[in-house]
Amino acid sequence: MRSLCYKAVGIGALATLAASAFAQPANDLCDNAIDISAESFPYRSEGVSVLDAAFDLESRMSCVTASYSVWYKFVAGVSGTATVSTCAGDAPDCTITDTALSVYVSDDGTCGTLTSVGCNDDYCGLRSTVTCNMNAGSTYYIQVAKYGTTAPTGGADVLQMYMVAPTPPPPDRWLESGDAAETTSDAQVPVGTGTLGSIAGSLSGTADADLYLITICDPGSFSATTVGGTSFDTQLFLFAFDGSPITFNDDDPLGTTLQSRISNAYVTDATDYYLAVAPYDHDPISADGLEFWLDQPFRAERQPDGPGVGGVLDSWTGTGGTDGAVYVIALSGVCYPGGGGGACPSCPADYDLSGGVDGSDVEAFFTDWSNSAPCSDTNLDGGIDGADIETFFRAWENGGC
Repeated sequence: MRSLCYKAVGIGALATLAASAFAQPANDLCDNAIDISAESFPYRSEGVSVLDAAFDLESRMSCVTASYSVWYKFVAGVSGTATVSTCAGDAPDCTITDTALSVYVSDDGTCGTLTSVGCNDDYCGLRSTVTCNMNAGSTYYIQVAKYGTTAPTGGADVLQMYMVAPTPPPPDRWLESGDAAETTSDAQVPVGTGTLGSIAGSLSGTADADLYLITICDPGSFSATTVGGTSFDTQLFLFAFDGSPITFNDDDPLGTTLQSRISNAYVTDATDYYLAVAPYDHDPISADGLEFWLDQPFRAERQPDGPGVGGVLDSWTGTGGTDGAVYVIALSGVCYPGGGGGACPSCPADYDLSGGVDGSDVEAFFTDWSNSAPCSDTNLDGGIDGADIETFFRAWENGGC
C-alpha cells in the first residue's frame, strides 16, 4: 500500500520532502546497506527518518525486540576493536531516544550469511553501544533500529549512528585465543614477556566465563577493570594459583555502570593468579556446588562471603550475557606469566622483588613452589622440584646472585 501513498502526494509535498535535511531510508533493508568502508573515521552517519521504513520486512535482532531499522556495511581494513554508538553525544541528530544496535559478520560478504558479533539495547540511558572485534578483510553489517515495535512519530523518527573503526591492538594486549576455559586446569595462559596491559576476548554462549593465568608483578599498583571496555553487565573474579577465591566485583564501586573493577585491596604477593570475567549472573562454585560470593551488594569489591568460603574453584553456575559479547579488561601491575619484564625475579634471592633479601623471600618462594607457579622454576630446567629449592637457597644464603 506504500506505493498508493506515494501517488497521493502532490508536487509541492514532494518538493518539501526532497528539501528535508533527513534522507528517506534508502538503506532500509540489509541488501541496500550503505557501504561506509571508504569513509573517514570516526564516522557519523547522516540522520535518517524511518517513518516510512518497511516494518514487515525487518530482520530481527538477537538481543532485543527492535524495528524500523537502517543498515550500513563495512569491510575492515585492519584487525582490531570497533565501536558503534547511538549515544546522544555521538549521534546528536538521532531523535529516537530508545534505540538498539546489532553488528553482524558475513561469511561471504552478503546479507545471506550473517552472524551476530555484538548486540545492545541500553548502554547510555536508553541508547545503544556495541564494541566488537573485527578481522581484516571481513565484511560487517550494522543494523541501527528503534526499540520495540511501535511506529515512530514525527519529530521522534530519526536514526543516526557513530562508528570508530578498528585499530590494531596495543602491543601489551593479549587477544583471547579460541575460547578461554573456565577452570584452573585448562585456563588460558597469555604468551609474551613484560607488561600485560589488557586482555580482549568475547563470550561463547550465555553461560560462559573466561579464565586467564596472570602474574601480578606489582601488587601495589594492581587493578583490573572492564569499565569502558564492553557494553554488557560484567563480573570480575580473582583467584589464587590453587583456585582459592580472593576478591570479586560486579558493578564498578567508583561509578554507575554495570561493568566491573577490582583493586589491590586484597592482593599482597607478587605471584601468579587466575583472573576471570563473566556476565552477571554466571558465578563460580566449589566442588560442593556452593557459590563463593553472595549476589549483593552489587557495587562493592568483596572478599568471599558466600557459602562456598573455604573451597576452591571447581565449576560455574547460572546464565547471563549475550553470545559473542566482546570485552576488554584493562590491567595495571600485571605481567605475562612465566617470565620476562619483571614477572619473575632475575635473581631468586630477592624472590618477592622487594629490593632486599630476607625471610619474606623464603615465604614468597615456598608459596609459589608449593603451587607449582612458573617463577619457582629457579634453575630454569622446565620443571618444579627439589632442585629449585636448592638453587633458591644457594642464592638466598649468599645474599644475592
